[in-house]
Amino acid sequence: MSTGTYKKLEVILPSTMVNKLYEIAQKEKRSINQQIAFILAKYLREYYKIYEVVNEQDFGVITEEKLREFLSKEENQINYKYEDIKDFSFDELFQFWLANYVEKN
Repeated sequence: MSTGTYKKLEVILPSTMVNKLYEIAQKEKRSINQQIAFILAKYLREYYKIYEVVNEQDFGVITEEKLREFLSKEENQINYKYEDIKDFSFDELFQFWLANYVEKN
């Protein structure tokens, strides 16, 4: 359905996300529709910056080859030397990567 320059979309969201959106909307003193439109507009405006950051941190499907390549890059070796972990199995490398690079919620 559309009216003029606006189009109506229906999106199914988990209730936890709706609750969070409602909290944010109340805090920002907006209706939930305004808040969602605001979030989407900001995301779309910043999309290419966000996309670049995600692509720098995300190397797609995790394979042993890609994981070894990532961990062996000198700029990624912050608290370790690749020489110390080069003999790790894929499972050990994956656990190491999770422990050192994946953000914890």
